[in-house]
Amino acid sequence: MLSNELLRTPTAESLGSLEHKRRLHGALTRECEVIASIGDSFDEEQAAAEFGIHFVAVDPCEPTGAWAALAERIAELGGFGSGTH
Repeated sequence: MLSNELLRTPTAESLGSLEHKRRLHGALTRECEVIASIGDSFDEEQAAAEFGIHFVAVDPCEPTGAWAALAERIAELGGFGSGTH
């Protein structure tokens, strides 16, 4: 999986959002360099925290700030491929 791919997860009704996100975050940390998890749900934030992944919260009504925070995070880590989780 490429580090520049965006993954979408199912809604809580389809699989169990938190369990799905836990599985996905676990797999990602084993297979990839994870810079951050970005989302608008508590499930996403909790799953990220369980695997030590930096979380960027998105306000669905004003997402610009989250994308700016993600860009800052990437810059702090020296860009993609820096070897930092």
